[in-house]
Amino acid sequence: MSSDRIIDDAEAVREVVHWMVITAAHDPRLRAVKDEFARELAGNDDVNELQRLRCDKDKLLNTLAFAKEMPALYPPLDAKALRNLARDLKIILTRMKRITPSVPLLWIEERTDGKHSLTWKPTGGDLHVWPELERELERKAGAYEELARLCRLRKIPSRATFRRYAFVWPLQYINSCTGKPHYAAASRLLSVTGIDKNEKQLKGAFLSADPSVLRWMELATTFLHETGESRRK
Repeated sequence: MSSDRIIDDAEAVREVVHWMVITAAHDPRLRAVKDEFARELAGNDDVNELQRLRCDKDKLLNTLAFAKEMPALYPPLDAKALRNLARDLKIILTRMKRITPSVPLLWIEERTDGKHSLTWKPTGGDLHVWPELERELERKAGAYEELARLCRLRKIPSRATFRRYAFVWPLQYINSCTGKPHYAAASRLLSVTGIDKNEKQLKGAFLSADPSVLRWMELATTFLHETGESRRK
């Protein structure tokens, strides 16, 4: 994600969700799980009925696969840890420049054609901190700080929060398509993934889910579908 504060929070959240979900989507474990569910749910009555109610089969299978695997793939986001990471980067950069001071000097080199050319060579050799490296580390620190701010404001769910509600992902998608979570059908489909939740448990979790998690899932489903469409073209 960019550390440039010109973009608003909504766009920053989109960038973060896109990074996480597209990275996870290319994990071999998740793709294998989705293929397995596609075979097991071929001709499934609940899938067919939800398709009739305007759900997209590929999106539905994605939400089931991610409900199963994403808790293990979701990065360990934490505002304090991210701030510490940004601080550590700045400290390391300062230490590198203090412990191994170096300056670039202009040298004249003879080329193979007998002519001469000017080139910059640092006095510290490989120990030299080039401006490009310094700017890159500063950008990284800024991005970590920005991500920490989004986590602190609970616009990006923590790993603990996401794991608590990961299994409601199919319900979020089904509800967005049909206007109802269809708890019974969702419960039966989740059982195929090894997630055993009855209708009462699903209802309680869905109604109490953190809004940031539901928004994350909504964006993620969109990105997954867009990725799938681009692959098919």
